[in-house]
Amino acid sequence: MKYIGHALLILLVGVLTGLLAYWLDSAGLYFIVLIPLGMGALLSSSVVFPSAYYDPPKAWLFVIGLIGFVALFGTFWGVPYNAYMSDLRADILDDDEKLTPAEVNEIIFEEQEDDYGVSGFQAYLAQVADIGFTIDLDPPLDVTGQGAYIYWGIEMMVVALITFGGIFRVDNNPYLVNIRQNRQLKASRTDELDAI
Repeated sequence: MKYIGHALLILLVGVLTGLLAYWLDSAGLYFIVLIPLGMGALLSSSVVFPSAYYDPPKAWLFVIGLIGFVALFGTFWGVPYNAYMSDLRADILDDDEKLTPAEVNEIIFEEQEDDYGVSGFQAYLAQVADIGFTIDLDPPLDVTGQGAYIYWGIEMMVVALITFGGIFRVDNNPYLVNIRQNRQLKASRTDELDAI
């Protein structure tokens, strides 16, 4: 049961962290270096710290770390993608209200294929990369096209390195070692009391 509870915690943390990062991004408060570091720290903490209370194998920690990573970035990219698709559907239905949902999707996917050579989420990413974003430096740095994909890849690598790096260090973390020692001490005292 502890394994399932930990997995559900990671899933929840991943989704909430993705929503928080999305909100910060849409509010214009997405700090290029700090947000990925924060996402990795939140995910790593929620993978590593609960493990001190039930000693799971490291392979399990990697599995739930991956679950959290996918939940985080699935939410971070999935929420704006769904909003993008809803806006496209609304624009098409404004022109012709008699279209069925299947016909609307067909129109969207055909337009995406014409514009980007792909459809669905890949077309959304291509459009976001074409539009690009600006990193507030002096002078400002505009990131578009392949540069956007490279930045997103680096951002994901930072989150992954922090998340999975914490798992590699789980046996050497002084805080976790202290919790485990206290747990073992408490268990041995309980055994001594039971023996009396």
